[in-house]
Amino acid sequence: MIIKEWLKISTTYFTLYDNSFVTQKGFFSIKRENLELSRIVDISSSESFIERLFGLGTITLRTIDKTDPIIVMSGLENYKDLEAQLKEYASKKRPTVIEAFKGTEAHNLDTINVDD
Repeated sequence: MIIKEWLKISTTYFTLYDNSFVTQKGFFSIKRENLELSRIVDISSSESFIERLFGLGTITLRTIDKTDPIIVMSGLENYKDLEAQLKEYASKKRPTVIEAFKGTEAHNLDTINVDD
């Protein structure tokens, strides 16, 4: 059981790029998941008792990605720095309200009839 968990942790890699976050898992066969940073909705971190003893932590990403809506990264060193980087990169890539509605027809809420 310990070897299985060690292999799982030691064969999982996370790479942060300007526009995306890539997860690579596997030893014999490799699976890569590419997540656009604009799809991250929430970033949180935690420390279990064991992680605290070793100065490690866990980061959880909640996304609007259909294939992997929740990404959990456990046993991370310097996880607070990574969490801050992820938050900074994701907020830069997330569209503002004005950008999200660019090119769409504006609606005046006073003229919308909800009784129809």
